[in-house]
Amino acid sequence: GSCTVERVYPEDGQNDVARNTSIIITFKEPLSLNSVCRNAAGEDCACDKSSCNLINPEHIRIFRKDFGDNCGSSSCPGDNTNVSKAYVSVSGDRQTLIITPADFLGKSDGNTDYQVRFTGDVLKDNGDSIFKTCNSDWFQWGFSVSNNLDLTPPQVVMGGIFPLPDNEKDIYN
Repeated sequence: GSCTVERVYPEDGQNDVARNTSIIITFKEPLSLNSVCRNAAGEDCACDKSSCNLINPEHIRIFRKDFGDNCGSSSCPGDNTNVSKAYVSVSGDRQTLIITPADFLGKSDGNTDYQVRFTGDVLKDNGDSIFKTCNSDWFQWGFSVSNNLDLTPPQVVMGGIFPLPDNEKDIYN
């Protein structure tokens, strides 16, 4: 819940994350989709599920911690991330991004530390930086990827849902 960020996955400092994980970030306000997606030609565009579904590597940087972020500012040209090909899915309210790297993260023979950095060039609907009211004009977190792949599909066990489903209004504080 830092500033305009509601939550992230993997969590900051999380260990043993599967190599085939997606990176998820939920904001408290809707995003301008032109600031997070690009098409195959490298042009900014509003994210969709077909021709405009790649991360904007100048605004969203995913990198191995030991390599570091090879761009010190959001204005560096070209591909400035170690994970240069990742697909973006956006929730209907334009507040949650699901980023799926095209290739597995990490390596098959050990753990690898990653950092994810969202720059101040990620914008809200009104054109302001999503981090305009925060202490810094960027957001970064890290996690450690194991050498394992998660190939087990999720399963729901009868009676294993908590809280139990109901038709009552939920209370959120």
